[in-house]
Amino acid sequence: METTEVRLRALLRRAQAADRQGLAGRERFQAYFDALFDAAARCERQEALPKAYNDGMRALGAFYDAQAPRAAGAVDLAALLSDVGLCCDLLLGEGRVQLSPARPLFVRANGRALLWAVLRAAAGALQSGLPLTLRAFGAGAYGAASLVSPAFDGAFGGAAEAVAARAVQKPGGRLLREAGRNGSGLHLVLPRCVPQENAFPGALGFADWLSDRISPVYAAFCGLYVPPDFRKI
Repeated sequence: METTEVRLRALLRRAQAADRQGLAGRERFQAYFDALFDAAARCERQEALPKAYNDGMRALGAFYDAQAPRAAGAVDLAALLSDVGLCCDLLLGEGRVQLSPARPLFVRANGRALLWAVLRAAAGALQSGLPLTLRAFGAGAYGAASLVSPAFDGAFGGAAEAVAARAVQKPGGRLLREAGRNGSGLHLVLPRCVPQENAFPGALGFADWLSDRISPVYAAFCGLYVPPDFRKI
């Protein structure tokens, strides 16, 4: 008889084999976590589930990190940061993230790659327990998504900064870092552009990115979510 651990390991291998396959990979990871939480609901081998969850989250993070940015389009930085702020409020409670209001600010970027980069950087900064400020602003031919933390240099994490650098460099942008007595800043600078019909939408694109339904997987893979206590499921 197939055990829970064997079944989950097989599903995780299938998900990892779908690396770089976009939607197919996301669907296989969803199948893995669906099976994991189904096992938790049936009280199957609770002691094995935390490791299976952590293994899956690490593999899911590696999967998203490996996704190469595709063709750039128009992205509204203000809407994107507003969505990230909303996600943080839902997962962490209000007050952890401060969002500076901004008018629509369109830049040339891959929307999903940029969203993942901002989520990763935000998760790294918020792990310190300190608040985070998000701001979108324009300067000449460029627009920037700015993350500012009162923590000192290294607040965002080297791996997250590497993901952010890759997301902004392909469409012709750059990543700026600053550190001083007042904390750390990470600025994702991208070329401005005019809105297009295929502009990356705000809440609609974000909902699709997290999945078609509220899930502890696609709302949590960025690292903001506390791992579940399977004894309480």
